[in-house]
Amino acid sequence: MSHVLKNIPESLLRYAAPTPVKKPRDKELNKPEEKHDVLYRDIKVGDEVLDILLPPRVFVGDNLDYYVQKVHRAPATEREIERLRIELDRKLFERGARMSGPCVIRRELLLQALDELIREESIACAETGILMAAWRDHCARTLKAYEDLYVSRLAHENQKYLKSAQSKCDLQERLTVLKSEIHDTGEKLRRARARLEFSSKARDEAATKERNKNNQILESLTEITDEGMKALKAKLKSIKTGV
Repeated sequence: MSHVLKNIPESLLRYAAPTPVKKPRDKELNKPEEKHDVLYRDIKVGDEVLDILLPPRVFVGDNLDYYVQKVHRAPATEREIERLRIELDRKLFERGARMSGPCVIRRELLLQALDELIREESIACAETGILMAAWRDHCARTLKAYEDLYVSRLAHENQKYLKSAQSKCDLQERLTVLKSEIHDTGEKLRRARARLEFSSKARDEAATKERNKNNQILESLTEITDEGMKALKAKLKSIKTGV
């Protein structure tokens, strides 16, 4: 069962008039679409080829009634094919589709135009329509594979970037810690040098004071010795003179 739509979206694929149907059950709404062979080799004689290649769409009307809309069964004329080209160009222009690079709008409109061409060819020749639908599905699978590969690659690159960013943050934090340690070590070294200079200066001052004190004592002793020697010489001289 196709996805239920609130409103009928515009499409380049030509649909027939909607037909009212009974409200489908929840199981039918959630039922996955039937899978066919990639080349549609499981299509049997008597099957509605158009309904298999281009499944009908189901939508809800304004009165909350359910409608089913199948693709149109009428063959296309040259005038309709030309009108399809004009409508495609008009919608590409009106919706601002990009003509180069990835563009979701351009891809959507081109797929609608391709589905319309498949409808027209299937009416004229079912085998040609089946081949075109198989080629359409193959292109869709290829694009999906490339998208999955791109997403996987992008996720891998994002993971590498996040690891690199985390490593960079860790290194920055480590650098901040090392800078702090260097600053603390520098402060300790500065204080140690100040203490060393202070102790060296105090030691030099104490040594200078001690040296000056010793020099003074030595000078005093020298003066006393000189005076004693002079007195002793004078005494000896007086003794010799008295004799």
